[in-house]
Amino acid sequence: MFDDLPVEIVLAILQQATNDFLAEDRMSVVHIAQTSKEVYDLVAPQLFHTLVVLSPPENTRATEPTDTNGINEAARRVCGFVRCLVVGTMSHKLEPSLLPNVTRIHAPLRLIKDLINPTALRYAQLWWTSSFLQGTQELPKPIQQSLTHICGFLPDVSSSSLYTDYADDPAAWVTDLIKCLPALTHLALDVLRIIDPGDYSDDEGLTEFDVAHFETALRAALAWDDQRLEFVSFRIAGDYVKRWPEFEELVRRIASDRLLVWCDRRPMNSWDQENACVAQDAKALRTIWNEARVL
Repeated sequence: MFDDLPVEIVLAILQQATNDFLAEDRMSVVHIAQTSKEVYDLVAPQLFHTLVVLSPPENTRATEPTDTNGINEAARRVCGFVRCLVVGTMSHKLEPSLLPNVTRIHAPLRLIKDLINPTALRYAQLWWTSSFLQGTQELPKPIQQSLTHICGFLPDVSSSSLYTDYADDPAAWVTDLIKCLPALTHLALDVLRIIDPGDYSDDEGLTEFDVAHFETALRAALAWDDQRLEFVSFRIAGDYVKRWPEFEELVRRIASDRLLVWCDRRPMNSWDQENACVAQDAKALRTIWNEARVL
């Protein structure tokens, strides 16, 4: 079918067809992949690049591991193409042997620990969906040495150990984190709070996040080790969108072209909505690294 076309054009066609499938569920790439083994081998790494698992199968508790006994060789081969794994907050444990080539993980801390192979150096990017300072310090040394990108959820309450343990030095927690990761070039912070609208009125309960503390931490990250970090990014989402003017002013005070911000205004009134956004982002290849911008 593509015999008379230059290889570059063939690859461009397949890439566009794959993008259309991921973004709009257009099935053309699936039909193209069925034309020959050679075409399938070209398409499959793009088609199965990202795996999203948002909830466990019916009648399976979230803490139960995946049963791998019934998985055939074809399914294992498909799993071998997966490079980006996105796991929801209520998902069950996954068997690491099914995903040998994953380089990016977005998952709760308890699942990331299960998925990481401590002898591998392949995890270029990790996303913690829980407070990630302690989790980073607990990573196996080989993983700490190889990480280039990391994004984590920033606790929002003043009672968090992230703040109480560093009360006298608000910048120390971020420098302690960076010290663990000598290859780190991209640091991102997820400033997210989800509150049922019926639980609060006006801004009640939204004042616990210390913007001044956050500014100190950002400045420390940008200045660390002669400006080793290429970019420091953060996302404002959930109920904290109401406080966007404060964060916008903070960014303008710092005035660094290495500080990027994403004000994510999508409705997030429950963790189910947040999980749905995670799935949308994975499908659209949307991350904080390509959404955050310089103000």
